Amino acid sequence: VEIPAERSGLRPDWLYFARVENVSESLAQAVALGGKVVMEPRPGVVDGRLAVITDPSGAPLGLMEWDAAGAEAN
Repeated sequence: VEIPAERSGLRPDWLYFARVENVSESLAQAVALGGKVVMEPRPGVVDGRLAVITDPSGAPLGLMEWDAAGAEAN
């Protein structure tokens, strides 16, 4: 993905993802363990099956529900 000229202060970076069974439950557990929600699930982003959290030290991690059977059919 190209960084737009008006956001030239951004630098490319990687975001690791973990496959979870239920994003909402995983968010609740992350918060209970001291993490923070950076991006709540939104209907327009992977049908609400994706979120981003940080651990207590601030390291980011993406969480995503992913139906492997459905992905193989595509």
